[in-house]
Amino acid sequence: MCTNLVLLRESDTLIDQTTLEAKIRRGIEEYEQGKVHRMEEGESVDGFLSRMINED
Repeated sequence: MCTNLVLLRESDTLIDQTTLEAKIRRGIEEYEQGKVHRMEEGESVDGFLSRMINED
C-alpha cells in the first residue's frame, strides 16, 4: 500500500470563502426553521447516521 502525504499551507483551501459563507448562512437558516436532526437518547452514532440516511 502506498500513501502520499501532501503538505498544506494556511492559504490552501478546499472550498472558496463565498461558498463556505453561503453554506453557513443556509445552515443557520435551517436551524432557525427547526430543520435539525437530533440523536435519540441512547442512540449510537451508527444508528443515528443510518436513520438519517434512510429518512425520507
